[in-house]
Amino acid sequence: MSTKPLFRNNFLTVFIIFSALFVLESQAIEKLVNDHIEKIQGVAFDKDKKIFYTETSTLSFQHDKIERIDTSYKAEDGQLMAELHADLKKSSSLPDIQMKDHRDQYEYKIVYLADENKVEVSQKENGKSEWSSKKIPYTENMTNSVGLMMYIQNHAVELQKLKKKVFRYIIPSRQDDYGMVVEFVSEREHLLNYTFKMENALLRSIVGGGESHLQIDQKNFRITQFEGISNLLDQKDHSVEIILTYQSVDLKAEPK
Repeated sequence: MSTKPLFRNNFLTVFIIFSALFVLESQAIEKLVNDHIEKIQGVAFDKDKKIFYTETSTLSFQHDKIERIDTSYKAEDGQLMAELHADLKKSSSLPDIQMKDHRDQYEYKIVYLADENKVEVSQKENGKSEWSSKKIPYTENMTNSVGLMMYIQNHAVELQKLKKKVFRYIIPSRQDDYGMVVEFVSEREHLLNYTFKMENALLRSIVGGGESHLQIDQKNFRITQFEGISNLLDQKDHSVEIILTYQSVDLKAEPK
């Protein structure tokens, strides 16, 4: 069993992303027929209001659907901390993910094996260690960090009506899945607010992170803010509570 903390690389980017992933509608579009890319950027502040990292995601669309998300995480001084790549071609709620933390060379992969009805979760502790892999049975409502954010974003109205939905959430460092509860909590002006947390109270107490909060702008159904445990650890391998807000990047204004 991994010695890494329970929630290593668990929530976002990203998507998530904290996760995807979850942002104001982009003004940045390079388009060929229905294919285009969008770029979004988020800044994560810790509880002391210091910048923990800046997150930049490139979303690749085909036929107006996101097929790939490539995310980089940089420290305030510009140093690359980590990268996450998500392939959504097979499933937007359970995308294939590859993540690498450049600080300690920790890596993980999540691959949905549709033919076997299983999900392979692999990880390596550092640049010198070997890959450790485990296949877990695929179950209904199974998801991961990027997939959970995408699902909430794509099904915001449905979740608002349901009030609550339980997912099987994959934690790469544990190479297993756990119950994750998503709840709609409030609507204020044009903003929809959701929370998600581990279903098991004992696990929540071990993690110490409590609930995570997600805010969606229903004008464009993009996630605008995430508040909770970061998907990156600090230099001492401790979890970090962050507030992560996003803005779009104008590709036309970027240097060639």
